[in-house]
Amino acid sequence: MLKIERQKPIKVALLIPGFIKGYHHIANLQKLLKNEDGIEFFVFGYIFDYMIPPNISKDKITYDGEKLLDKKIISNFFTDVQYVDNDNYKKYDSEGFDNRIYSQWFNVKKSLELAQKSEHKFDVMIRARSDLMIQRKQFYDCIIKSIIDDVIYFGNQSCHVINDCLIIGCYSKMERILNLSDNYYEYLLLPEFQKLQKEHHSRQNPSFCKHLHVGRESERLLWHHINQVLEKNDYFTIKNFWSVGDFI
Repeated sequence: MLKIERQKPIKVALLIPGFIKGYHHIANLQKLLKNEDGIEFFVFGYIFDYMIPPNISKDKITYDGEKLLDKKIISNFFTDVQYVDNDNYKKYDSEGFDNRIYSQWFNVKKSLELAQKSEHKFDVMIRARSDLMIQRKQFYDCIIKSIIDDVIYFGNQSCHVINDCLIIGCYSKMERILNLSDNYYEYLLLPEFQKLQKEHHSRQNPSFCKHLHVGRESERLLWHHINQVLEKNDYFTIKNFWSVGDFI
């Protein structure tokens, strides 16, 4: 595992936005974050206050007041947390755009704002899903390398260029890419995304696709965004060292 000589601990802001799918996922992350000398983690999240089953289709997610999160467990893990306003959350906006992708990045931005309000000055920021199983050595190596090289690391994903499940990078550059929601609708109107929209519609059930302007295109939007706000040598893609779910 890589090391770096520093007089002060490395401070890492870990953003966990969106849904919590199991308390064992929180336990996995707690185990990952503990017992590493010289690194301090602070966890921030703008999350839904109810739990959803693993691997559920996004289109089948509904508010379930009977599966409310245990806020004591949540507060013991998160440094600072806020909850999504379920009454105002909609799958689709008034124009028919798929609001779930926007919501994903809006939740990321709101988590970022919690970190920005913190009294701590962070060296590294991480955006991660709550249900990832992450290989420890590669995780900590990426943290160290992001400081040494002043860069961001993405996992690669052949169909979308990058993977948005886990992003690790120097704090200043991460701040610039995690505000994607500010430009979301502007990007959707660009010719390349209008084309993707039409292609997506052609593959969908007509009764369903009338609501969708972009399908599973979060990574494509992120790829476009980072190429607007970063230079080519500011980021690298690496082989994924995590899996979604309970096994790696």
